Amino acid sequence: MSEAPPPKVSVRPARSAARAVVPEPVHPQGPRSTRWRALAENWGLNALSIAKERWIEARRADVYTKLKAGVVGLWLILAVAGIAVACPQGLHRGNSLGAELVLAGDRDRPVYMIRNASSDLWEDVTVVVNHEYRVSVAQVEPGRDITFTTKQLMGSNGTLAPSDLRLVDVELRTDDDEVELMQEGRLP
Repeated sequence: MSEAPPPKVSVRPARSAARAVVPEPVHPQGPRSTRWRALAENWGLNALSIAKERWIEARRADVYTKLKAGVVGLWLILAVAGIAVACPQGLHRGNSLGAELVLAGDRDRPVYMIRNASSDLWEDVTVVVNHEYRVSVAQVEPGRDITFTTKQLMGSNGTLAPSDLRLVDVELRTDDDEVELMQEGRLP
């Protein structure tokens, strides 16, 4: 006679006595500023908790692990210091349009150039000098420039700018944006 196959046994995971209860996420109500502040506080507290746990783990670590962490930390400090020294004006240089104001010529006959150092085409370009005089061009291609002298600047009523005009404020306006290239005689 053939033997009967062994009975099938189903295995179920044991239920733990202490079952984790995961609370529903709380979404703060009210004005947007209150909600953002609550989210920022929540993220800050979570980051602080994680950092505290890592600090406790690090204190329990052996000497070799502490030395490795010290070497990595020192390397990060030196890397950031090297970047700060290499980029003294910060990582973000320039302005939103990528415009550069270049002063040339001599003292009696200055020439001004605004270079499009971006990869974008500027359209409907107007340069406003001292909040009164203007010069305009239809477009400036990437890598090209606008060159002008005080003789080319026109006032609001069609009058020419004085030949001895000194630039104090220079603003570049395009169809996309406007930037200050000189404020109170200083380049930003």
